[in-house]
Formats: sequence, C-alpha cells, structure tokens
Amino acid sequence: MALEYGRRYAASMPGSVLKPVSGAGHFPQIERADEVIRLLTSFARAAPVASSPAESSE
Repeated sequence: MALEYGRRYAASMPGSVLKPVSGAGHFPQIERADEVIRLLTSFARAAPVASSPAESSE
C-alpha cells in the first residue's frame, strides 16, 4: 500500500498509529521481522490493561 493511503486510512480511525517499516515490501513481518517485533512489542506494552468480566463484578 502506498504510504499516503496508509496515512489516510490511519487518520480515519481515532486512536490509530501508523508506523511505516522502511525497506519492507509486501511482507514486512518476514523482510524486517526484528523491526516489526519491536513495533508490536512497544504497541502492546503501551496498551491499557483491560479487566476481565470476573474482576469487574467483584
């Protein structure tokens, strides 16, 4: 996907984050695996922790 399309797509979703992976083509998860893992790990660590339904009823 062209970067401009990615930017517009991300802009249409509140709270979204676009992180282009330089030097990757159609398979960034294969071509730049270390970079993708770093980005996903950072994203997951920054995400709020949701409580389970059992915790919210206590």
